[in-house]
Amino acid sequence: MFSNYSIGQNISFWVDNWGFCELIHEPLNNKNKVHRQGTLHQFVLLRLLKQLVPEVTNEAAPGYSFAANAVWKRFYDYRSIFQAWNGIELSTYEELKKDDVKGVLIKKAECSDKTVLEPDLAIYYIPNLAILANSPHFYTEYLTTLHSLLLLQGFKNPVILIAQMKSPSKAEFPDQLLTLLHGWKYITDSYPKAKCFIAGDSAGASLALSFLIFRSAPDSSIFTKPEEESDENLEQKNATISSITENHIPPPFGAIIISPILKFRGVTERPSEDQCPDFLTSSFINRISQNYIPPNLPDLEALHSPGFCNNSNKWEQSFPEKGIILTWGAEELLNNEIEEFGNILAMAGATKRWKVKSAVHSWPFVSFLTEDAQDEKEDSCFIFAGIISRMALWHSAYYLDPNSSKEPMNLLTIDDDHL
Repeated sequence: MFSNYSIGQNISFWVDNWGFCELIHEPLNNKNKVHRQGTLHQFVLLRLLKQLVPEVTNEAAPGYSFAANAVWKRFYDYRSIFQAWNGIELSTYEELKKDDVKGVLIKKAECSDKTVLEPDLAIYYIPNLAILANSPHFYTEYLTTLHSLLLLQGFKNPVILIAQMKSPSKAEFPDQLLTLLHGWKYITDSYPKAKCFIAGDSAGASLALSFLIFRSAPDSSIFTKPEEESDENLEQKNATISSITENHIPPPFGAIIISPILKFRGVTERPSEDQCPDFLTSSFINRISQNYIPPNLPDLEALHSPGFCNNSNKWEQSFPEKGIILTWGAEELLNNEIEEFGNILAMAGATKRWKVKSAVHSWPFVSFLTEDAQDEKEDSCFIFAGIISRMALWHSAYYLDPNSSKEPMNLLTIDDDHL
Protein backbone atom coordinates (compact mmCIF):
# COMPACT_ATOMS: atom_id res chain seq x y z
CA MET A 1 0.00 0.00 0.00
CA PHE A 2 2.86 2.38 0.83
CA SER A 3 5.28 1.00 -1.80
CA ASN A 4 6.40 4.22 -3.47
CA TYR A 5 4.66 6.68 -1.16
CA SER A 6 5.87 6.42 2.40
CA ILE A 7 4.06 7.52 5.54
CA GLY A 8 6.78 10.12 5.97
CA GLN A 9 6.01 11.58 2.55
CA ASN A 10 2.33 11.59 3.43
CA ILE A 11 2.99 13.51 6.64
CA SER A 12 5.31 15.87 4.76
CA PHE A 13 2.55 16.55 2.23
CA TRP A 14 0.05 17.54 4.92
CA VAL A 15 2.65 19.51 6.86
CA ASP A 16 3.44 21.55 3.77
CA ASN A 17 -0.22 22.11 2.90
CA TRP A 18 -1.27 23.08 6.40
CA GLY A 19 1.64 25.45 6.73
CA PHE A 20 3.52 23.91 9.66
CA CYS A 21 6.78 24.24 7.71
CA GLU A 22 6.13 27.97 7.68
CA LEU A 23 6.05 27.89 11.46
CA ILE A 24 9.43 26.16 11.54
CA HIS A 25 11.30 27.93 8.74
CA GLU A 26 9.77 31.40 8.44
CA PRO A 27 11.44 34.17 10.48
CA LEU A 28 9.31 35.34 13.40
CA ASN A 29 9.14 38.94 12.21
CA ASN A 30 7.72 37.81 8.84
CA LYS A 31 4.67 36.14 10.35
CA ASN A 32 1.36 37.95 10.69
CA LYS A 33 0.34 39.34 14.06
CA VAL A 34 -1.97 36.47 14.96
CA HIS A 35 0.63 33.75 14.41
CA ARG A 36 3.43 35.84 15.91
CA GLN A 37 1.60 36.62 19.14
CA GLY A 38 -0.57 33.53 19.51
CA THR A 39 0.28 30.15 20.98
CA LEU A 40 1.33 27.09 19.00
CA HIS A 41 -2.08 25.60 19.78
CA GLN A 42 -3.77 28.59 18.17
CA PHE A 43 -1.58 28.38 15.07
CA VAL A 44 -2.39 24.68 14.60
CA LEU A 45 -6.12 25.12 15.25
CA LEU A 46 -6.50 28.00 12.78
CA ARG A 47 -4.53 26.16 10.10
CA LEU A 48 -6.58 23.01 10.52
CA LEU A 49 -9.91 24.84 10.52
CA LYS A 50 -9.06 26.85 7.42
CA GLN A 51 -8.23 23.67 5.50
CA LEU A 52 -10.75 21.27 7.01
CA VAL A 53 -13.83 23.31 7.92
CA PRO A 54 -15.90 21.55 5.19
CA GLU A 55 -15.03 18.23 6.87
CA VAL A 56 -15.96 19.60 10.29
CA THR A 57 -19.42 20.63 9.07
CA ASN A 58 -20.14 17.36 7.24
CA GLU A 59 -21.98 15.09 9.68
CA ALA A 60 -20.97 12.01 7.67
CA ALA A 61 -17.23 12.81 7.83
CA PRO A 62 -14.88 11.74 10.66
CA GLY A 63 -13.88 15.38 11.17
CA TYR A 64 -17.40 16.12 12.42
CA SER A 65 -16.32 14.80 15.82
CA PHE A 66 -14.70 18.21 16.37
CA ALA A 67 -18.17 19.80 16.33
CA ALA A 68 -20.28 16.95 17.73
CA ASN A 69 -22.42 17.84 20.73
CA ALA A 70 -21.77 14.55 22.56
CA VAL A 71 -18.00 15.04 22.30
CA TRP A 72 -18.09 18.51 23.82
CA LYS A 73 -20.47 17.41 26.58
CA ARG A 74 -18.10 14.64 27.66
CA PHE A 75 -15.12 16.97 27.34
CA TYR A 76 -16.73 19.52 29.67
CA ASP A 77 -17.84 16.90 32.20
CA TYR A 78 -14.36 15.34 32.37
CA ARG A 79 -12.62 18.71 32.70
CA SER A 80 -15.01 19.75 35.46
CA ILE A 81 -14.23 16.61 37.46
CA PHE A 82 -10.46 16.84 36.96
CA GLN A 83 -10.44 20.50 38.00
CA ALA A 84 -12.87 19.87 40.89
CA TRP A 85 -15.23 22.52 39.51
CA ASN A 86 -12.71 25.17 40.53
CA GLY A 87 -14.21 28.61 39.86
CA ILE A 88 -17.53 27.26 38.58
CA GLU A 89 -18.78 25.56 41.74
CA LEU A 90 -21.73 27.97 41.98
CA SER A 91 -22.96 27.14 38.47
CA THR A 92 -24.59 24.06 37.01
CA TYR A 93 -26.35 23.09 33.80
CA GLU A 94 -29.25 20.99 32.62
CA GLU A 95 -30.35 19.92 29.16
CA LEU A 96 -33.64 21.58 28.26
CA LYS A 97 -36.21 19.91 26.01
CA LYS A 98 -39.60 21.61 26.07
CA ASP A 99 -41.79 21.48 22.95
CA ASP A 100 -39.97 23.56 20.32
CA VAL A 101 -37.22 24.71 22.69
CA LYS A 102 -34.04 22.69 23.11
CA GLY A 103 -30.66 23.60 24.50
CA VAL A 104 -28.42 23.78 27.54
CA LEU A 105 -29.61 25.88 30.49
CA ILE A 106 -26.85 27.20 32.76
CA LYS A 107 -28.10 28.31 36.16
CA LYS A 108 -27.08 28.87 39.75
CA ALA A 109 -26.45 25.77 41.85
CA GLU A 110 -28.89 26.15 44.75
CA CYS A 111 -28.89 24.47 48.14
CA SER A 112 -32.14 22.69 48.97
CA ASP A 113 -32.64 24.70 52.17
CA LYS A 114 -32.47 28.09 50.43
CA THR A 115 -35.26 30.05 48.81
CA VAL A 116 -34.70 30.14 45.05
CA LEU A 117 -34.91 33.68 43.71
CA GLU A 118 -36.39 34.44 40.33
CA PRO A 119 -33.70 35.08 37.69
CA ASP A 120 -32.66 38.72 37.39
CA LEU A 121 -30.66 38.24 34.16
CA ALA A 122 -31.28 35.91 31.20
CA ILE A 123 -29.01 35.49 28.18
CA TYR A 124 -30.29 33.61 25.13
CA TYR A 125 -27.23 32.44 23.19
CA ILE A 126 -27.37 31.47 19.49
CA PRO A 127 -24.46 29.20 18.44
CA ASN A 128 -22.49 29.48 15.23
CA LEU A 129 -25.09 28.12 12.80
CA ALA A 130 -22.52 27.26 10.13
CA ILE A 131 -20.52 24.82 12.27
CA LEU A 132 -22.07 24.33 15.72
CA ALA A 133 -25.82 24.84 15.24
CA ASN A 134 -26.67 21.50 16.81
CA SER A 135 -23.83 21.51 19.39
CA PRO A 136 -24.71 23.78 22.33
CA HIS A 137 -22.28 21.92 24.59
CA PHE A 138 -19.37 23.46 22.67
CA TYR A 139 -20.21 26.66 24.57
CA THR A 140 -20.98 25.13 27.97
CA GLU A 141 -17.57 25.62 29.59
CA TYR A 142 -17.07 29.16 28.29
CA LEU A 143 -20.57 30.34 29.24
CA THR A 144 -20.45 28.58 32.61
CA THR A 145 -17.31 30.61 33.31
CA LEU A 146 -19.19 33.75 32.28
CA HIS A 147 -22.14 32.72 34.47
CA SER A 148 -19.89 32.33 37.52
CA LEU A 149 -18.38 35.77 36.90
CA LEU A 150 -21.87 37.30 36.59
CA LEU A 151 -22.63 35.97 40.07
CA LEU A 152 -19.49 37.70 41.35
CA GLN A 153 -20.58 40.88 39.58
CA GLY A 154 -23.66 41.10 41.81
CA PHE A 155 -26.43 39.30 39.92
CA LYS A 156 -28.40 37.07 42.28
CA ASN A 157 -29.63 34.41 39.86
CA PRO A 158 -28.53 34.77 36.22
CA VAL A 159 -29.45 32.12 33.65
CA ILE A 160 -27.95 31.43 30.23
CA LEU A 161 -29.80 29.33 27.65
CA ILE A 162 -27.62 28.02 24.82
CA ALA A 163 -30.02 27.22 22.00
CA GLN A 164 -29.83 23.91 20.17
CA MET A 165 -30.63 24.95 16.63
CA LYS A 166 -31.40 22.75 13.65
CA SER A 167 -28.67 21.10 11.62
CA PRO A 168 -27.45 23.54 8.92
CA SER A 169 -27.81 20.85 6.26
CA LYS A 170 -31.50 20.43 7.10
CA ALA A 171 -32.63 23.97 7.93
CA GLU A 172 -32.82 27.25 6.06
CA PHE A 173 -32.85 30.78 7.44
CA PRO A 174 -36.64 30.89 8.12
CA ASP A 175 -36.44 27.60 10.06
CA GLN A 176 -33.61 28.90 12.24
CA LEU A 177 -35.37 32.23 12.83
CA LEU A 178 -38.54 30.42 13.88
CA THR A 179 -36.51 28.28 16.30
CA LEU A 180 -35.01 31.48 17.73
CA LEU A 181 -38.48 33.02 18.16
CA HIS A 182 -39.70 29.96 20.07
CA GLY A 183 -36.67 30.18 22.35
CA TRP A 184 -37.04 33.92 22.90
CA LYS A 185 -40.71 33.46 23.83
CA TYR A 186 -39.70 30.78 26.32
CA ILE A 187 -37.04 33.01 27.89
CA THR A 188 -39.26 36.08 28.22
CA ASP A 189 -42.29 34.11 29.45
CA SER A 190 -40.32 32.00 31.94
CA TYR A 191 -38.28 34.83 33.48
CA PRO A 192 -40.52 37.93 33.58
CA LYS A 193 -38.31 39.77 36.11
CA ALA A 194 -35.07 39.14 34.21
CA LYS A 195 -33.27 41.58 31.95
CA CYS A 196 -33.07 39.52 28.77
CA PHE A 197 -30.10 39.65 26.40
CA ILE A 198 -29.79 38.03 23.01
CA ALA A 199 -26.31 36.92 22.00
CA GLY A 200 -24.42 34.90 19.42
CA ASP A 201 -21.26 34.49 17.41
CA SER A 202 -20.56 34.20 13.68
CA ALA A 203 -23.72 33.10 11.82
CA GLY A 204 -25.49 32.94 15.19
CA ALA A 205 -24.72 36.64 15.69
CA SER A 206 -26.12 37.28 12.21
CA LEU A 207 -29.36 35.53 13.18
CA ALA A 208 -29.56 37.63 16.36
CA LEU A 209 -29.32 40.77 14.20
CA SER A 210 -31.97 39.33 11.87
CA PHE A 211 -34.19 38.85 14.91
CA LEU A 212 -33.83 42.53 15.80
CA ILE A 213 -34.91 43.52 12.28
CA PHE A 214 -37.76 41.01 12.21
CA ARG A 215 -39.33 41.98 15.54
CA SER A 216 -39.60 45.62 14.45
CA ALA A 217 -41.72 44.58 11.43
CA PRO A 218 -42.79 40.91 11.68
CA ASP A 219 -43.64 39.18 8.40
CA SER A 220 -44.89 35.62 8.88
CA SER A 221 -45.00 34.95 5.13
CA ILE A 222 -41.27 34.14 5.09
CA PHE A 223 -41.95 30.96 7.07
CA THR A 224 -44.18 29.43 4.38
CA LYS A 225 -42.33 27.50 1.71
CA PRO A 226 -43.84 27.23 -1.79
CA GLU A 227 -43.86 23.42 -1.64
CA GLU A 228 -45.86 23.50 1.62
CA GLU A 229 -48.87 25.37 0.24
CA SER A 230 -50.82 22.10 -0.14
CA ASP A 231 -49.50 20.51 3.05
CA GLU A 232 -52.23 19.22 5.39
CA ASN A 233 -50.30 20.44 8.44
CA LEU A 234 -49.84 23.95 7.04
CA GLU A 235 -52.83 25.35 8.92
CA GLN A 236 -51.48 24.14 12.26
CA LYS A 237 -48.02 25.48 11.44
CA ASN A 238 -49.44 28.88 10.47
CA ALA A 239 -51.42 29.02 13.70
CA THR A 240 -48.25 28.38 15.70
CA ILE A 241 -46.36 31.06 13.78
CA SER A 242 -49.19 33.57 14.17
CA SER A 243 -49.29 33.03 17.93
CA ILE A 244 -45.68 34.24 18.06
CA THR A 245 -45.56 36.94 15.40
CA GLU A 246 -48.96 38.58 15.88
CA ASN A 247 -48.41 39.14 19.58
CA HIS A 248 -45.90 41.68 20.79
CA ILE A 249 -42.37 40.26 20.62
CA PRO A 250 -40.59 41.64 23.70
CA PRO A 251 -37.46 43.63 22.83
CA PRO A 252 -34.15 42.47 24.28
CA PHE A 253 -32.64 44.54 27.07
CA GLY A 254 -29.29 44.24 25.30
CA ALA A 255 -27.45 42.28 22.62
CA ILE A 256 -23.99 40.70 22.47
CA ILE A 257 -22.82 40.33 18.88
CA ILE A 258 -19.53 38.48 18.26
CA SER A 259 -17.94 38.47 14.77
CA PRO A 260 -21.17 38.49 12.73
CA ILE A 261 -21.23 37.28 9.13
CA LEU A 262 -23.00 40.31 7.71
CA LYS A 263 -23.74 39.13 4.17
CA PHE A 264 -24.43 35.67 2.79
CA ARG A 265 -24.84 36.76 -0.82
CA GLY A 266 -22.56 38.78 -3.08
CA VAL A 267 -19.44 37.66 -1.22
CA THR A 268 -16.32 37.74 -3.40
CA GLU A 269 -12.84 36.46 -2.64
CA ARG A 270 -10.43 39.04 -1.23
CA PRO A 271 -7.12 39.57 -3.09
CA SER A 272 -5.02 38.78 -0.02
CA GLU A 273 -7.25 36.06 1.42
CA ASP A 274 -4.50 33.43 1.31
CA GLN A 275 -2.38 35.56 3.64
CA CYS A 276 -5.26 36.28 6.02
CA PRO A 277 -4.72 34.34 9.29
CA ASP A 278 -8.47 33.93 9.81
CA PHE A 279 -10.02 30.48 9.41
CA LEU A 280 -13.18 31.98 7.86
CA THR A 281 -13.03 32.19 4.06
CA SER A 282 -15.29 33.71 1.42
CA SER A 283 -15.65 30.31 -0.25
CA PHE A 284 -17.00 28.86 3.01
CA ILE A 285 -19.52 31.71 3.35
CA ASN A 286 -20.69 31.09 -0.23
CA ARG A 287 -20.92 27.37 0.49
CA ILE A 288 -23.11 27.67 3.57
CA SER A 289 -25.33 30.29 1.91
CA GLN A 290 -26.46 27.71 -0.65
CA ASN A 291 -28.33 25.81 2.07
CA TYR A 292 -29.08 28.78 4.34
CA ILE A 293 -30.86 31.20 1.99
CA PRO A 294 -34.07 29.79 0.46
CA PRO A 295 -34.81 30.57 -3.21
CA ASN A 296 -38.00 32.48 -2.38
CA LEU A 297 -36.05 35.22 -0.54
CA PRO A 298 -34.18 37.97 -2.44
CA ASP A 299 -30.39 37.61 -2.50
CA LEU A 300 -29.79 41.13 -1.18
CA GLU A 301 -32.37 40.91 1.60
CA ALA A 302 -31.32 42.57 4.88
CA LEU A 303 -33.47 40.17 6.88
CA HIS A 304 -31.12 37.23 6.29
CA SER A 305 -28.01 39.36 5.64
CA PRO A 306 -28.09 42.29 8.12
CA GLY A 307 -25.09 43.93 6.47
CA PHE A 308 -27.34 45.02 3.60
CA CYS A 309 -29.20 47.32 6.02
CA ASN A 310 -27.08 50.49 6.22
CA ASN A 311 -29.96 52.73 7.30
CA SER A 312 -29.34 53.90 10.87
CA ASN A 313 -33.01 54.91 11.22
CA LYS A 314 -34.07 51.33 10.52
CA TRP A 315 -31.63 50.05 13.13
CA GLU A 316 -32.88 52.64 15.61
CA GLN A 317 -36.35 51.09 15.31
CA SER A 318 -34.87 47.64 15.89
CA PHE A 319 -32.44 48.52 18.67
CA PRO A 320 -32.34 46.75 22.06
CA GLU A 321 -33.47 48.76 25.06
CA LYS A 322 -30.00 49.52 26.48
CA GLY A 323 -27.68 48.87 23.56
CA ILE A 324 -25.42 46.46 21.72
CA ILE A 325 -21.99 45.02 22.50
CA LEU A 326 -20.25 44.42 19.16
CA THR A 327 -16.86 42.71 19.21
CA TRP A 328 -14.62 41.32 16.47
CA GLY A 329 -10.98 40.58 15.68
CA ALA A 330 -8.75 43.11 13.96
CA GLU A 331 -7.23 40.36 11.79
CA GLU A 332 -10.41 38.57 10.76
CA LEU A 333 -11.57 38.31 7.17
CA LEU A 334 -14.58 40.62 7.66
CA ASN A 335 -12.79 43.22 9.79
CA ASN A 336 -13.54 46.21 7.53
CA GLU A 337 -17.19 45.28 6.99
CA ILE A 338 -17.84 44.80 10.70
CA GLU A 339 -16.12 48.07 11.58
CA GLU A 340 -18.27 50.00 9.07
CA PHE A 341 -21.36 48.19 10.34
CA GLY A 342 -20.46 49.16 13.91
CA ASN A 343 -20.36 52.81 12.86
CA ILE A 344 -23.92 52.50 11.52
CA LEU A 345 -25.12 50.87 14.74
CA ALA A 346 -23.45 53.63 16.78
CA MET A 347 -25.59 56.20 14.93
CA ALA A 348 -28.71 54.22 15.85
CA GLY A 349 -28.10 53.71 19.56
CA ALA A 350 -25.63 52.94 22.35
CA THR A 351 -23.06 50.57 20.84
CA LYS A 352 -19.95 49.29 22.59
CA ARG A 353 -17.52 48.63 19.71
CA TRP A 354 -14.75 46.32 20.87
CA LYS A 355 -12.13 45.59 18.22
CA VAL A 356 -9.51 43.17 19.54
CA LYS A 357 -6.01 43.42 18.12
CA SER A 358 -4.27 40.32 16.72
CA ALA A 359 -7.54 38.37 16.87
CA VAL A 360 -9.60 36.41 14.34
CA HIS A 361 -13.21 35.33 13.77
CA SER A 362 -15.09 34.37 16.97
CA TRP A 363 -11.95 35.31 18.89
CA PRO A 364 -13.25 34.69 22.46
CA PHE A 365 -13.65 30.98 21.75
CA VAL A 366 -10.38 30.67 19.83
CA SER A 367 -8.57 32.19 22.83
CA PHE A 368 -10.49 30.06 25.30
CA LEU A 369 -9.47 26.88 23.48
CA THR A 370 -5.84 27.69 22.75
CA GLU A 371 -4.34 30.04 25.37
CA ASP A 372 -1.97 28.43 27.89
CA ALA A 373 -2.53 30.74 30.88
CA GLN A 374 -5.90 30.60 32.63
CA ASP A 375 -6.28 34.38 32.87
CA GLU A 376 -5.57 34.72 29.13
CA LYS A 377 -8.24 32.10 28.34
CA GLU A 378 -10.88 33.87 30.41
CA ASP A 379 -10.11 37.52 29.61
CA SER A 380 -13.16 37.94 27.39
CA CYS A 381 -15.44 36.41 30.05
CA PHE A 382 -14.18 38.97 32.58
CA ILE A 383 -14.78 41.86 30.18
CA PHE A 384 -18.24 40.66 29.12
CA ALA A 385 -19.27 40.19 32.77
CA GLY A 386 -18.17 43.75 33.58
CA ILE A 387 -19.96 45.32 30.61
CA ILE A 388 -23.18 43.38 31.24
CA SER A 389 -23.03 44.41 34.89
CA ARG A 390 -22.74 48.09 33.92
CA MET A 391 -25.66 47.77 31.51
CA ALA A 392 -28.09 45.77 33.62
CA LEU A 393 -27.26 45.56 37.33
CA TRP A 394 -28.76 48.93 38.29
CA HIS A 395 -32.02 47.92 36.59
CA SER A 396 -32.18 44.38 38.03
CA ALA A 397 -34.83 43.28 40.50
CA TYR A 398 -32.56 42.76 43.51
CA TYR A 399 -29.70 45.26 43.28
CA LEU A 400 -31.62 48.17 44.82
CA ASP A 401 -33.11 46.00 47.58
CA PRO A 402 -31.07 46.62 50.78
CA ASN A 403 -31.79 43.08 51.98
CA SER A 404 -30.59 41.23 48.89
CA SER A 405 -28.17 43.61 47.20
CA LYS A 406 -24.61 42.46 46.59
CA GLU A 407 -21.88 44.77 45.36
CA PRO A 408 -19.85 43.52 42.39
CA MET A 409 -16.24 42.52 42.75
CA ASN A 410 -13.67 44.42 40.70
CA LEU A 411 -13.02 41.75 38.08
CA LEU A 412 -11.53 44.05 35.47
CA THR A 413 -8.06 44.66 36.88
CA ILE A 414 -6.01 43.44 33.96
CA ASP A 415 -2.37 44.44 34.18
CA ASP A 416 -1.35 44.07 30.54
CA ASP A 417 -2.37 45.48 27.19
CA HIS A 418 -3.26 42.45 25.14
CA LEU A 419 -6.95 43.31 24.66
